[in-house]
Amino acid sequence: MLAQETFTRLGMSKTKHRNGVLLFFAPVTQQFAIVGDSGVHEKCGDSFWQEVTAALGTLLKQGHFTGAVLAGIEKAGAVLARHFPRDRDDRNELPDRIETD
Repeated sequence: MLAQETFTRLGMSKTKHRNGVLLFFAPVTQQFAIVGDSGVHEKCGDSFWQEVTAALGTLLKQGHFTGAVLAGIEKAGAVLARHFPRDRDDRNELPDRIETD
């Protein structure tokens, strides 16, 4: 799966708490994927991923691409903040940027 390969290529599994999350969109094929590292999955389980996927899918089908991206970021961010509170020596381990191919 290209999304999982991209997650690995970007080094998203190398965070201290294994809490990286990738929102992956393939506009040409009109598909998307959400890939989370093992730490996130352990804390959230399948129901979280299903909820986020359903919310994004609905917005994308309605043509609200930007809204879908923002909803994914907000939902993932809320869960990350709850389960992975900021450490005293916290630093941003992953770049905050959009990758394109």
